[in-house]
Amino acid sequence: MGIGSDVFQLANYLLPGFLAAWIVHSLTSHKKPVQFERVIHALLLTIPIQFMVIVSHWAAVSWIGGGWGIGLKADFVAAVFYAVFIGHLFAYLTNEGQYHELMNRWMLTRKNSQPSEWHFAFRRIDGYVILYLDEKFGGKMLRGWPQQFPEDPENGYFIMNQCSWLIDEDGVVNARNFPNEDAILIAASSVLMVDFIGMGETTNEEQ
Repeated sequence: MGIGSDVFQLANYLLPGFLAAWIVHSLTSHKKPVQFERVIHALLLTIPIQFMVIVSHWAAVSWIGGGWGIGLKADFVAAVFYAVFIGHLFAYLTNEGQYHELMNRWMLTRKNSQPSEWHFAFRRIDGYVILYLDEKFGGKMLRGWPQQFPEDPENGYFIMNQCSWLIDEDGVVNARNFPNEDAILIAASSVLMVDFIGMGETTNEEQ
């Protein structure tokens, strides 16, 4: 008892907040904050988690009487459950951007939920893109469906499906499809510009 018991109770109180923060950081594209900021995030997430635990405990006492019957263990299990729920909820709201969209409508901010304009474009625009490639590819244009895009525009790779070269022939842009390809990797360092063209792009298809 004494100090050991206090440390155990403190750990039970704080660990769910750290679990929720870990889930949010793992499922979003934002750069991982420094250790101090992670601790602050965990402490902030601890507030709604412990509030939900208190409400659940009160409901159990009111409905079945005598509490949960197993004391701190039941509260800790409930806190872990709420931590997983809240962590995934915050990650979803961050990735989908509903909260920032609401704040934009209320004129409270002009920011979005993504860590950069790069992520915002690829997260929000669903369609084909054209990659303008550097001189290593002869300045060619590659059209395709971005199955995956790099987290950093200077590093990593695009995974492109349904690809075709776009070739300017006497002022007419023709598309020459890749035969039977599953996916193509293109280094982000070779991409000079990305053009989002949507599903309705029209070109002269050549097999």
